[in-house]
Amino acid sequence: MKIRHLKVSAVLLAATLLTSSCVGSFALFNKLAGWNKQATDNKFLNELIFILISPAYAVCTVADVLVINSIEFWTGSNPMAQRVGETQEITGKDG
Repeated sequence: MKIRHLKVSAVLLAATLLTSSCVGSFALFNKLAGWNKQATDNKFLNELIFILISPAYAVCTVADVLVINSIEFWTGSNPMAQRVGETQEITGKDG
């Protein structure tokens, strides 16, 4: 009976860990989709481009899920969403 309770507890713990929400911003996928939406002014040509580069969407999604969103979860910043080369001036309360 103890083993059964242990197995049920292990399954519930695994389910808790696997269903926790860690959804990132999917910046790489969104950049590709944004580029595809504005590649041309013709929506039919954009659809053709989408069909041709659909493997790139799969690669970007896998890279986002496994690597980039994991980095975003652990560090708090997404490396794809950062604006490299841009400076921002911040004034604190002391000036």
